[in-house]
Amino acid sequence: MKLHRIFPLAFSLLLILLLPGCDARTDSSDGMQALYNQSAAAEKYVQKLFRQRMEALEYVVDQTAYGFITDETPVYVVGYLYHTEEGAGKYGYKLEADQQESDSFVILEEGEAVAEFLFSP
Repeated sequence: MKLHRIFPLAFSLLLILLLPGCDARTDSSDGMQALYNQSAAAEKYVQKLFRQRMEALEYVVDQTAYGFITDETPVYVVGYLYHTEEGAGKYGYKLEADQQESDSFVILEEGEAVAEFLFSP
């Protein structure tokens, strides 16, 4: 199994284990599944944005990671490790679901610092 598929699952599982006060396991697991599904939708949403950002360069994405941060309003994070002829780079997005339009997100922050959050050791 490829690392880019394992990381989102492991990240989500870690978040599930760290949530305090989850007594209703069925409701909790349904909620966690919905958040994970939404984080996958966030990754698809920013794929276009990342391609547009990188269109002037020849690049290869080495790793993609995505997940969510539980809060009053869930925050989704997506990051890419990539390389170009000039060397390696990273870039990420922090988003929340758009309340006005389904299948859309609002970008809260983007840049190398967001990717650093996902890929730091």
